[in-house]
Formats: sequence, structure tokens, C-alpha cells
Amino acid sequence: SLSPPPPPFSGSTALLGLIATSPTVSTHCPAKIRGECEGTSILIKRGLMTEENRWSERSPADWHAAVRVYEEYWNMSQDVLIDKSVENIHKAKQIYEAM
Repeated sequence: SLSPPPPPFSGSTALLGLIATSPTVSTHCPAKIRGECEGTSILIKRGLMTEENRWSERSPADWHAAVRVYEEYWNMSQDVLIDKSVENIHKAKQIYEAM
């Protein structure tokens, strides 16, 4: 299941906290990287995107590589995988296709 995150400053952290209590959900929170469970922070740290291009629809250039990085933090046996990155609201199709 893939669902884009809510827009910034709309209670997304509280919503994530509630949804993440489900035993069928996996988040990026175990990464303990700045960004409150946001996969974009992981991709920046790993060099797949930059602070400057994180809002670009073409960033990262390779979503297959990005999903492989996400898989290091997500529990892939779960039914629901959550990336709280607001930058990815308009990138859901690319992420879905890379999975």
C-alpha cells in the first residue's frame, strides 16, 4: 500500500504516530536520522539527492536505487510502508513504479 503524506504543517507527525502503532506498518523512524521519519533525509545522507534538488520531480534520478535504500529501514514484511517526506507528495507514482 502506498499513500502520499499529508502536506506540511497539517498534523502529519501526529498522524504518523497514530498510524505507526499498527502492527502492520513500517516507517523510516528506525533510521534515527534528522527529519522525523522522512525518507528524503535518508536519501540526502546517502547522496541520492541534495537539499537543493529534493523538491524536484526528477530527484532522485533513480527511484529503484532509492527504494533499495528505503528497504534497509522499512520492514518489508509489513503491509503498509510509510515515508513521511512531504517532498514526495508529487512523486508517489515514481515510487510506486520502482517498487
